[in-house]
Amino acid sequence: MMTMASTTSLILEPTKYPRTDPDIIFGKTKPFINKKRLKEYPKDYNPILEYWEQIQTGKTLVPKKVYQQYEEIVRWIKEGGYKEWFYSNERANHVIEFAENYCCHSKGKMAGKKVVLELWEKAYLASVYGFVDIEGNRKHQRVVLIVGKKNGKSLLDSIMGNYGLFADGEGGPEIYAVARMVATLNRAKSVKAKLNI
Repeated sequence: MMTMASTTSLILEPTKYPRTDPDIIFGKTKPFINKKRLKEYPKDYNPILEYWEQIQTGKTLVPKKVYQQYEEIVRWIKEGGYKEWFYSNERANHVIEFAENYCCHSKGKMAGKKVVLELWEKAYLASVYGFVDIEGNRKHQRVVLIVGKKNGKSLLDSIMGNYGLFADGEGGPEIYAVARMVATLNRAKSVKAKLNI
């Protein structure tokens, strides 16, 4: 009598979150990406200055430390840079266009739909990726994002990770998500199950 070893198979369910957006057309052996429908920003678009204008006019309220940080960043942009670093609209907008053209929500009502970044998210990404030296190296190699619950931290982290992995031409990104307390981790049942805790 022959015994068979148990095997595990991976089943992919592509119909779970079907793509309904018209810029990806399936049919032949591989998907065709209609580049005419990709979202592009003007070359002079600067989400940091737009966000700063909203902060100054009172449309957007931010904490004092955030105000001071953006005040300094805007000064760097207007003065033409900081030390050897300068602001590149092209580099800043590239990550935003990547996020809004290629990244999709994975859970909830928006599952399968493209990401549409809010202005603060665009300004944050532009601040991280927009300041470069003449060789194209980013000024900000490490960043910290402290935002309240359910404000898209994980989505933003995954965008940055995917961008670092596929589109920015640098080495692989490392992203660390840290729970505030062990109790927070204990409440996250999906994470707890995956970590086998």
